[in-house]
Amino acid sequence: MIIRRSRRQRLPRRQNLPRGQRLPRRQGGSLKPVLGILAAVLAVLAVQHLGLLPALSEGESATGGWTGSPAFLRGVLSLSGIRAAPKAAGEPAAPSSQGTLAPQETASPKETLAPQTFSPKETEGPQRPEDPVRATDGPPPVPEVDPYAAWIGGPYSPPSASDPEAKRLIEVTLLPSASGGYDHNGTVFLKNRVADPLDVDAILARPSILRPSDGGQPQVLIVHTHGSESYFPDERDFYIPSDIQRTEDTRFNVVRVGERIAEGLRAHGLNVLHDQTICDSPSYSGSYTKSLGIIRRHIEENPSIQVVIDVHRDSLVSENGTAYKAVTDTERGKTAQLMFVMGSNLNGLDHPNWLDNLSLAFHIQQAAQETYPALMRPMTLRRERYNQHASPGSCILEVGTAWNTLQEALLAAELFSETAGPLLAERLLNA
Repeated sequence: MIIRRSRRQRLPRRQNLPRGQRLPRRQGGSLKPVLGILAAVLAVLAVQHLGLLPALSEGESATGGWTGSPAFLRGVLSLSGIRAAPKAAGEPAAPSSQGTLAPQETASPKETLAPQTFSPKETEGPQRPEDPVRATDGPPPVPEVDPYAAWIGGPYSPPSASDPEAKRLIEVTLLPSASGGYDHNGTVFLKNRVADPLDVDAILARPSILRPSDGGQPQVLIVHTHGSESYFPDERDFYIPSDIQRTEDTRFNVVRVGERIAEGLRAHGLNVLHDQTICDSPSYSGSYTKSLGIIRRHIEENPSIQVVIDVHRDSLVSENGTAYKAVTDTERGKTAQLMFVMGSNLNGLDHPNWLDNLSLAFHIQQAAQETYPALMRPMTLRRERYNQHASPGSCILEVGTAWNTLQEALLAAELFSETAGPLLAERLLNA
């Protein structure tokens, strides 16, 4: 009996199948997944060899060759379309799709911008040549620098005074240029444009309004009606002003200057109370009303207070925008100039002791002029009373201008205490 070997059943051709019927898959393996894996391996190794990829894992050798990282293998399998097994516990995570630098790698210095360099073409990150900044992208971000640097020259390099296009910052020493317009005795000068001419020597001869005490209670009160007034930022004391040289940070405003005055007066044995309330915040309007309440409260609690110094700083800007920095040179260095602003009753409000206050200011200014002839500018007399009716011995002391530096103002405060301290101690302390 002849047994005939059966022939493998042939599958019908595709064109002979009924519509919608598919051919069954052939049994057995295929080389396509293997070829896909090999192609992916070769592609990744070629790119890595050319240096176009960062280190993918701890499995990369120092020469750039692959040493068998599980994370790398999963990446290759994923490229070929085969799902890899889950990562074993404790195995390092694969790099993110964004590509992080290996620990030993650092960004090139060219990839980071200097923190305070800025030009209109610069933006937050480096721009690709094919993706330039367009006009529709909006203005470039403004760096956090002094917002007033553009119009007064910046904290480090003010513009030249000969530059007609720039708002200029000019150092000046403000002294009386002529006797006309001032009430004076040759040493003390008073800018008086509100009252009949005053006899400076006669006012100096008035009896002292201060009475001696044992110093056990406060004798001097320092307040700040405009406590947010500050100074021109420089490389030593740089801050971001909230307005034209204003800040509530007491490290940089007149409150710090007031504390320096308090320290200097205490060195002469005086008992000084320094109220550091900033009365022009949150509202500038009503600041004198607020400071008057503070003065009255302290005097009620401490009737021994006889001198009230309201420490401010001036601001001098001409109509053409020139900013003036009032300074003078001393053996202690360059210092801001000082100025008394004295109130009166010439606006009709009650202030019976304004000439007594003026007399004390004359004596303090004369003492300062004897040691530092240009430390104090000519004082100013105003029609307003500026809370000086609350206590005999009251005054406003302007320490520098908005364009003096804080260090110049602090030195002025020291020199003021050095000259005013002995005079006040002589009148306020028992011998």
